[in-house]
Amino acid sequence: MPSLNTLPLAEPASAIPTAVYLGRLMSPRDVSHAIGDRSLDERKRIGNRWFLCGDVGESSFAHFKASSATAPMVAHVDSFASSAGGHYVVVTHEAHRHQHRFVLPLYDASIGTFFGALAEGADYAFSLGRDLQGDALVLLNLAMVDVARSVLQLRTAPEASLVPTLIRELPDVVNAFTHPKAIPLVGASTRGEMEGLSVSVVLPNSSIDRLSAKMFDGKLRL
Repeated sequence: MPSLNTLPLAEPASAIPTAVYLGRLMSPRDVSHAIGDRSLDERKRIGNRWFLCGDVGESSFAHFKASSATAPMVAHVDSFASSAGGHYVVVTHEAHRHQHRFVLPLYDASIGTFFGALAEGADYAFSLGRDLQGDALVLLNLAMVDVARSVLQLRTAPEASLVPTLIRELPDVVNAFTHPKAIPLVGASTRGEMEGLSVSVVLPNSSIDRLSAKMFDGKLRL
């Protein structure tokens, strides 16, 4: 797990197929509620685990599905700091020159709770959907304990006055990660140019909720 990198600068539009989605972090309680009407066997199979959910572009999904069936998925974690002081973690999966990137705002309390649970050995999974069409690939139990502990060392809670700035910068942050060079391919089987890129951003919902509460109370103006 490297130290904080400088957030990559925006580049001209990528020539490769690129898709951006809203991601979702689900706690074990969220997952339990979501699958409450499923069979007992399915609920046992899913278990009491965290889920980090995103989507992969149509042109990339088949590559991820084929790769996961034959070998462990190449995955790596990078951390970045924006000029405004926001810290971000990007979890990247690779398959046959295709990447998916989860962009996580590390300053948000929900993301801190997630990595705190992983650092204690909590079960978790990544879910990669097929372009919002219902199919999903679930990746279980990739080693993350040591990575999560390193991530927590980088986490700092921002001053309350900085939170509106961090929320406003999020579109620029996401845009920076839609470019292939932001996180190069690292897998031994992925030599050459990237052929497909998908990005799922998890919103800083805890921070947004606190900010909204202050606005409704008349204690904050953007």
